[in-house]
Amino acid sequence: MIRDLPPLPSPRYAVVHIGCSSEVPAEIAADLRQIGVPAGLIGYEYQPLTETVLLGGDR
Repeated sequence: MIRDLPPLPSPRYAVVHIGCSSEVPAEIAADLRQIGVPAGLIGYEYQPLTETVLLGGDR
């Protein structure tokens, strides 16, 4: 039997604001400065760089 469950709380995490090189499109750079990126996730699988890095490839 499926019951209505109470909503789960939103996850909480620390956010860091990173610098952007001039190669990063202005709109993305503004979002990264304003919104930021997670400081890390469970364990150490993900850790942000101190500055954005533009990867080559198709956009």
